Amino acid sequence: MNMLSTLRSSGASTLSVGITTGTLGVLFDLSFAALIFSNSLSDYLSAGIGLILFSAAAARIMVALMSSFPGTVSDLAAIPTAILSWSTGMVVRELPSNASSQELLVTVIMTIATTSLLTGLFLWLLGELKLGNVVRLLPRSVTGGFVASSGLLLVKGAAEVLTKQPLETWSLQSLAQSVTPMQWLPGVLLALYLLVITRRYKHSFVIVSSLVGAIALFYISLFLFGISPTQANATGLTLGIPSLQTPWQLLSWPDLLQVNWRALGSQWMCAGTVSVLTAVLLLMNVKGMEMGIAEDIDINYELKVAGSANVLLGMGGGILAYPTMAASILVPKIWGRSRWETVIAAET
Repeated sequence: MNMLSTLRSSGASTLSVGITTGTLGVLFDLSFAALIFSNSLSDYLSAGIGLILFSAAAARIMVALMSSFPGTVSDLAAIPTAILSWSTGMVVRELPSNASSQELLVTVIMTIATTSLLTGLFLWLLGELKLGNVVRLLPRSVTGGFVASSGLLLVKGAAEVLTKQPLETWSLQSLAQSVTPMQWLPGVLLALYLLVITRRYKHSFVIVSSLVGAIALFYISLFLFGISPTQANATGLTLGIPSLQTPWQLLSWPDLLQVNWRALGSQWMCAGTVSVLTAVLLLMNVKGMEMGIAEDIDINYELKVAGSANVLLGMGGGILAYPTMAASILVPKIWGRSRWETVIAAET
């Protein structure tokens, strides 16, 4: 009887951990999709959501099965995603004005996939040559500059998602004419709330419960004001998926014929930046995981695991991912010590 109770308790714990980390991951992943596929790419948001969710699920499963630490959670990260958002925007600008919608979408996806592939090869090579600790030698000013500039890109992207206007075209007059406070004020208030609440409370459930609660409060407010979901979408209060006819799918060989390689090649420096920065962030996350779980983790092995996962993601047209510190520490803290929590999270 005691064994049966233990198994039931273990199963319930595994399920709860998986659902918790999976829900948190999906909420962030959807925001990343909106960040990359905004402005001129907003018509392809449905394809972007498919790409992001596929990448997140595949990365979680691969890293969970290969990592040396059970419960390691791999996911998309804000800083590389912010740089990719800027890079894909530049690719769109480099495309000729008469480029077809299929050429645009395939070139953007190939830009993302190529960055994932190159980053994966770079991470794997660092791990294979046992150079993981070399990234420690990067000057603090360089690392800090990368992080600061990426944070600026995140703020820029979030503002454009809220207002559906490129930041370069902003003016008080244009905002007053085309953007209502209902479009941007709830987002700003939520950001300020999260800033305060996460500094006061350090529990891992704070963010996910706050986000779920904010979504519930948003739709309750819509109901009280008599606004239907359709009206909310039409007025820009929700993301909306305007083009369901452009679903994401794995890249095929014929797709390569439609890639504008000149536009893609113009972003080689961005791909290199993402590769180096990802290595630095991965090291920071692994070191943070070691402190959180009080165990040693082989950084070179984890570099090879993350590298292999990203190579496979790149070959499938996916966006890069690597182990995240917060979610990986969350798993053992709420009684999850096997790899199944992460697999369940990937299926959530």
